[in-house]
Amino acid sequence: PRSDRRRVVAVARWDSPVKDARFCMRVLRSFLEQRPEYEAFVIGPTTPLLTVEAGRTPPMVAGRLHLTGRIDHPALGELLASSRITFISSRHEAG
Repeated sequence: PRSDRRRVVAVARWDSPVKDARFCMRVLRSFLEQRPEYEAFVIGPTTPLLTVEAGRTPPMVAGRLHLTGRIDHPALGELLASSRITFISSRHEAG
C-alpha cells in the first residue's frame, strides 16, 4: 500500500502469548492517538484477541490501524521497507 503517512509495522505469530498482542494493540492505539501522521500495520495471523482489541480503537485512529492477517513475503518486504518504525512487543525472545 502507498501512503503519505509514516508507517509502524508489527509482525508476529499473534497466537503466541509471548508476542503479547494485547500490549501491542494498546501501545499502537496510544501512539496513533498522539501521532496522526502515522499509520500502523499489524501483520500475522489474526486472532480473536486482536479482533477484540481492534474493536477498542477510537474512531479517530481506526482508519490508520490495519490488521492485515498473513501476507506474502513480497508484500511484507514492501511494508517493512516503507516503515519508519518496526514495533516488537514480545515479552522475550529465545536465543
